[in-house]
Amino acid sequence: MSPISEPRRWQAVPLVMVALNVVGIFLGYGATIILARELSRVAFDQYIGAIATLGLFASLAEGGFGKYGLRVIPIYNEAQDGGRIAGYLRFAFLGTLLLSLLLAIAMIVLAAPLHSGNRRDVVTLAFVYLPSMAGAGVVIDLLLAFRMPIVAMVISRIMIPATTLLLILMLTQTMHFNASHAVLCFASGSVMALLLGMLLCYRQASPLVGDAEVETNVRGWISESVTFMFFTFMVSWLFRSTLVITHHMPHGDIGVGLLAPAFETGGLILLLSKSTDKFFQPAVSLYMEENNWRQMSILRRDRALMVGAGIILFLLVVAFFGKTILGIYGPDFVASYPALCWVAVGSSMTTLFSLAPTFLLYAGRRRMLTWLLGLHAGLLLVLTVIFYWKFGGTGAAAAYAVCVTSYSLSNLYFANREFQKLKSELRETDAVAID
Repeated sequence: MSPISEPRRWQAVPLVMVALNVVGIFLGYGATIILARELSRVAFDQYIGAIATLGLFASLAEGGFGKYGLRVIPIYNEAQDGGRIAGYLRFAFLGTLLLSLLLAIAMIVLAAPLHSGNRRDVVTLAFVYLPSMAGAGVVIDLLLAFRMPIVAMVISRIMIPATTLLLILMLTQTMHFNASHAVLCFASGSVMALLLGMLLCYRQASPLVGDAEVETNVRGWISESVTFMFFTFMVSWLFRSTLVITHHMPHGDIGVGLLAPAFETGGLILLLSKSTDKFFQPAVSLYMEENNWRQMSILRRDRALMVGAGIILFLLVVAFFGKTILGIYGPDFVASYPALCWVAVGSSMTTLFSLAPTFLLYAGRRRMLTWLLGLHAGLLLVLTVIFYWKFGGTGAAAAYAVCVTSYSLSNLYFANREFQKLKSELRETDAVAID
């Protein structure tokens, strides 16, 4: 039986995923704290800016292939359609490789004139690893689509940050460590995740694929994936672009470096939504396919209770221990406490309502999502530039909080309206069938 038909089993899986995320949090924290203490303030600022830019464009380089895989692989799997599974895996891997290579070359050419010296070298090196980072993101999504959530989370939340942390510990003890070395340590985890993830995907698919004739729908898959690519990139823009925007604005040598721990700490709650939502997304897809609105309602209720409790605990920790946490990075970082509070509130609102945009996307409300994303992406750019120029890091964090909260509440409103509409249409259809 599938996890969806075994409530006790699948309701326990998100808790395990949250636990894995907690371990991943400490690993990631350890790496960033060591870098903040080992690197000069200028080098740390260069590293943060390069990694933030890399992470943002990796979401575009993924091409939406992994995210769309979360939508269709469960359906192909349920139908035992090995031919289409084999075709989609080839399409996803080759498409990601081609798109990420083209984007990496374009960004290296375009980004070089914007920087000079070591800053340019660090950014260029980061984009060299764009294909591996994008590929790792796609294979992790495909593992989730194959109902391997624990394996996917171990790779993304344990193996990748653990590899980064171990390499940092080794290199800082044996050589003069700089921002370029830090980027190499960060990228190495994605390379390993990509290789292992591809192996596991093919191993999981092999019983179904077997001798099945490969079936493809390249034009249709590209059309659908572009929508998911745009959606994913725009969401990444909302949650990652603040550091990228400020990195490319005139600022002191450590402006972005001081702001980064506030975003890293305040955005930790987003891992709760990422870990649970990627598990729930295949279930949402099948419930919508089956018009099973009763189970959808139960899923929403259970998730809201679990996520809501986590949010309350998180905000209490930030309020009472935020300064202490920032002080671990170094005494200079305590000044970012107001920014931390703004980021924590905005991220918490997003986490609480994070399934709403997925529901709208699966329901075919792409134009509505496009409009909401475009509006808030533009608003974030404008507010960040204005607020950062006038109020510094706290202003940039406030712009983030205002935009992501507005976006989340808008999604909630339209998702609830669509949910009620679909339920009403089903009742009307059933009534006609009875008559």
